Amino acid sequence: MITLFQLFKMIFGIIVAAFILYALLNYSGSYSVFQESGIKAKILNNFRETAQDVYYSGNAITYTDFSAYDFSGTRYEPLRNPPLIVSEAGEMDIWFPLFFVMGENVYIHRGSLDYKFWKFYFVEALPDMNIIFNPVDNTPDAWEIMQGIVELMPDTAGTERKIYFGLCDGDFYETNACGGKPCSRNDFLNAQSTFSATRFDKCTASLPQNSRLVVISSGCTQGYANSSICIIPSGSGVGNFYISGSPEKFIYRDSLDLLSAVLGGTEQDAFGKTQGEKFYEYKNRIFGERLKIASDITAKRSLLVTGRLNPDTESTDYYCRSVYISLEGITNQIKSLVSNRNYYTNTADQTNLKNLLEQAKLNYQELVNRGCEYQ
Repeated sequence: MITLFQLFKMIFGIIVAAFILYALLNYSGSYSVFQESGIKAKILNNFRETAQDVYYSGNAITYTDFSAYDFSGTRYEPLRNPPLIVSEAGEMDIWFPLFFVMGENVYIHRGSLDYKFWKFYFVEALPDMNIIFNPVDNTPDAWEIMQGIVELMPDTAGTERKIYFGLCDGDFYETNACGGKPCSRNDFLNAQSTFSATRFDKCTASLPQNSRLVVISSGCTQGYANSSICIIPSGSGVGNFYISGSPEKFIYRDSLDLLSAVLGGTEQDAFGKTQGEKFYEYKNRIFGERLKIASDITAKRSLLVTGRLNPDTESTDYYCRSVYISLEGITNQIKSLVSNRNYYTNTADQTNLKNLLEQAKLNYQELVNRGCEYQ
């Protein structure tokens, strides 16, 4: 017969055992979550290091580690100081120009804008996607805009990644426009002449989720085309565009202004700001910061070299000296212009900057042609 004391020991033992089991299970769950968080942080850090290597080397690569875990809550905040990749595993800063769109597998590629006296390098880290163009204005200016955007994208032909380019005409979109197969970058660029003879209606087709719609029309206004980047063609190279979901009218000066908005897309954050708007502002901020440094160095170097060259018009140095004097003046103007953090919000400033950069590029190329500088 069980005594009262024995019954008490049994009940007490059960309670203690249950408490220990609960503690072990709770610890095991917490450790599992902690371990997964640590692995995710390592994957993100490896991604940053890989993208950084691409930035330095220019050698493109596919990063596949994101497919091992759920990174759906991860977001890129380029306007933070410094820019951050934010995830449940923590925050990670980015110091080099990066346009990052999360995906299970991302293709990491380095692009550049070449001004001869300086190159602006940037990294694109992109999942599989389709860039769908809708050239409602089927004009040379419209096709020049498309060409500029596509040229800055990676060519994934011969890789496992699928970054393709297509066209939308009314309720129909074509992604197999290059000989019955999807158009990679080079395929699309080579086939442009066959597309340009076509008349395009405003795109109303339902596009796949991984698509970016780019409408090119002189009729672009806010709300003209839903879920798209809507670009007004401009013969001068400086014009306006709209991002669905953003109330602003934006100014473009180069193809990267447009591509940054396209890659960011129309998804909005909790405050209603689109990722495309963030990418566009980020591009111009970091471009301006680095151009200010580059133009300052070029101006000072030009002044230094000018002082060491013979000013005599009969001297062979004279031909170099006159161009260096011009380059110094132009790059000082560039430095002054981009010292204003909001330079990219003013059409006159953007037009002036475009002209100055073209002049500086021509000056430097002339120095190379005359043997004063090396390519």
